[in-house]
Amino acid sequence: MTPVMSDTTYLEEPPPRWFNTPQGWAVLGIAMMVVALLIACMWRADLSLRPADATQVDQAVKRVGGQALHGPSQFGGKTFHPFRQLSVVGRCLDCAAYPPVPGGLSVVLLLGADAANDDALRTPVTFTGDKAVVTPGAVTHYAIFHLLPSDSVALVAPTKGDFVSLVGDLGDLDDHLTGNEEYTVRLTKFQQQP
Repeated sequence: MTPVMSDTTYLEEPPPRWFNTPQGWAVLGIAMMVVALLIACMWRADLSLRPADATQVDQAVKRVGGQALHGPSQFGGKTFHPFRQLSVVGRCLDCAAYPPVPGGLSVVLLLGADAANDDALRTPVTFTGDKAVVTPGAVTHYAIFHLLPSDSVALVAPTKGDFVSLVGDLGDLDDHLTGNEEYTVRLTKFQQQP
């Protein structure tokens, strides 16, 4: 018996696609890291001190991020616990001493369209101890800041209508819970101009 010979040709296996190779996986990994870094940089808050003027006023308190520059600090027997940084530019609606902290100030800043409206400066603010209450409905774009003094910042009370720019550590003071649009800040930079 004669063996039957078949005319079978063995096909070579095609080379793997570029992304199925170790080099391809490395390129994909690096590309994904670059994209993640770009996204992180774009979303990172600009915490710089902007000039205190009408062209720099923030629409809302959005420039918050990063880690606090300082650890917990004592103020008037209370501990300030920082957790982030904050930067904002607004227009002073009113200002008063902040009783829980010697040398501290409570400042109500107008933001967005209300900062550009001189009529908004007529809005009454009532300071009751450690709280500031803005007459409801009179303005819609504002925030209350309880400013804590710092060795590096000369804190002078702004007058009604002054533009204020500040940067500092955002946090909580013992026994004082801040509410919506109310912030406690230990200043690292402060600027004001009429």
